[in-house]
This record gives sequence, structure tokens and C-alpha cells, in this order.
Amino acid sequence: MSTIAQVKQQVERIWVASFQTDLADRLAAHLRQHALLGVQAALETALVEELETHRQHRRAQHHHAALQRSGTYTRQVLTSHGFIPDLHVPKLRSGNAERAWHVLTRYHLAMPLLLDQAL
Repeated sequence: MSTIAQVKQQVERIWVASFQTDLADRLAAHLRQHALLGVQAALETALVEELETHRQHRRAQHHHAALQRSGTYTRQVLTSHGFIPDLHVPKLRSGNAERAWHVLTRYHLAMPLLLDQAL
């Protein structure tokens, strides 16, 4: 009778010898790429919402007419789904240094695990 380890090796050998492994690998890579694009879109949306919440809070406190946005900058982020080389992070014309970062921590390459799992 075969052991579990032997059966596992047989399955792996058959899987490698299968003619569809290239197709399965390409399909898995394609799915990972689309999942990563979805994570990037969700993360960019969360960053915009965080910035807008900060702007509304500051307007309510100080009665400023507006804290003006100044476009975005790109940042690299490592997630459990893969590496995002060009995440677009929104920024303000002034006051970015005082702003608290909740979605992403400043200057860290990897996302917090809890947030990464939520995405």
C-alpha cells in the first residue's frame, strides 16, 4: 500500500507530465494579474476616500475654504497578492506632512497584514 508521501509524489509527477500545465500556469498568472489590478483599484479608492475625509475634517475645524489637492504621486507597495509598482497616492498642495496615514503607513513598502487581507 502506498504512503501519503508516495501518492503526493505520484500526483505531482502526473501533474508535471500533463499537457495542460502550461495552460494552467498561464491561467493562474492571468488571474493573479487581474486580482492585483483589483487590489490596486480598491487601494487607490481607499486612499482618495481617506484624503477626502481628512479634507472635510480640516475644513470643519478651521473653516478653510478648501485644502487643495495637488494630483498624485506613485509609490511601490508589496501585497500578499503581488507587487504593485505604480500605486497612485493622492496628495494635497500643502499639509501632507501633518496628515495622519491610516490606509498605508508612510515610507513602508509592505501593506499592514490586516488591511491586505481585507482587500
